Amino acid sequence: MGLRELLDGRERYVVVVDDAELINPDGPLGTLLEETLRTGRDGEHGLIIAGTTGDLSTAYRGFVAETRKSRTGLLLSVQSPADGDLFTVRLPRGAVGGPPGRGCW
Repeated sequence: MGLRELLDGRERYVVVVDDAELINPDGPLGTLLEETLRTGRDGEHGLIIAGTTGDLSTAYRGFVAETRKSRTGLLLSVQSPADGDLFTVRLPRGAVGGPPGRGCW
């Protein structure tokens, strides 16, 4: 059963994607995820993606790029102040490092 079949008939849902940079943005799954993101803006569903800041910041088309445009996210395990560039935000002083699992938003 594919994602489209799982979502058919549902109004409220969240799709969670790990390693989003590995999905072809032009393939059927990438297209469905972009559609989920677009329709979720006015609907009762959403899309959460995960990946490394370096990989996600190099996506210039497809659902990853569209997700970044929302400028909403959570950075885990911040490695440098440049990680904030993913959401075009300036990270606060002291955001780099810290205990594992601590997020910065």
